[in-house]
Amino acid sequence: MADVSRRRDRAQLLLVGALALAVVFLSLSLLLNSVIYTENLATRQTHADAERAQRLHTGVVGGLSGAIEYANGRDTASFADRRDAYQNATDALISTLGNYSATDGVAASVERDGLHEGTRIVGNDSSTGMVDRTGSGDWTVATDSTVRAFRLDVNVSSVDAGDDVRITLDDGTPRDVVVEDTTDGDSGDDARVRIESPGTDPTCTLSDGRIDLTAGTVDGEYCHGLADVLPMASGGLHPGLVPALIDALGTNIGVQAGGGVHGHPDGTHAGATALRRAVEAATAGESLETAAAETPELATAMEKWGTDSPR
Repeated sequence: MADVSRRRDRAQLLLVGALALAVVFLSLSLLLNSVIYTENLATRQTHADAERAQRLHTGVVGGLSGAIEYANGRDTASFADRRDAYQNATDALISTLGNYSATDGVAASVERDGLHEGTRIVGNDSSTGMVDRTGSGDWTVATDSTVRAFRLDVNVSSVDAGDDVRITLDDGTPRDVVVEDTTDGDSGDDARVRIESPGTDPTCTLSDGRIDLTAGTVDGEYCHGLADVLPMASGGLHPGLVPALIDALGTNIGVQAGGGVHGHPDGTHAGATALRRAVEAATAGESLETAAAETPELATAMEKWGTDSPR
């Protein structure tokens, strides 16, 4: 009887253990399912939030761009008038965007940071056939101005032989960009872009009529000589080498000093400060030693790397 009782006890213990394991496995299964569901729910929620934020961003950019175009399109020479027109248009737009974002579940606020008078650059020769949006060829030309972007859309068939369009650029390298016909007749579908600059006269075929002087492309393809190429210096650079780089390549260069910034003993921010101060000193004709006496970050960089090239 004693043996049978012990076997029953062991069986009961095994049964209880099996039930306990089953409960543990069930709990783990429920926990994993909860985690998966929560993750999926969070992912869907993140995507939804991103889509709503993107819709708001698109509305803000498109609306403000339209307000700027509306204000600039007014037939007035007064900046105050254009400013008031822009403010009136954006007052209504900001209110509309706020209401729209609230109904879309996005808490957002759109504010104007400020207004600054710009410069409109246009042509003043109506004989070229280049006209403004109203069809007028009598444009106002702004002088002594700088631009962030310069693109042309040319009707290639309208480019006549002997009636070239010439654009003079001077961004440190003076050159003329000439749009000209390449046929023997009065007009045709054969045109090219010719760049007249000291020591070179490259040409690029113009078929679609898209000229981007900022990107240096004609019909989307790179056109040699149309835009300056920025030389890049890289490989083991640090703040102590900046004067030698500028002496060899000039100031129109890019300096890729990753290790010379992130490897600074005091961290990336200090490395960036040291490099920037070295550039300021070199372009101003100031010695690095003098600049380092006033800038601890540069002094630390020079103590670590000196002014010699890595070997």
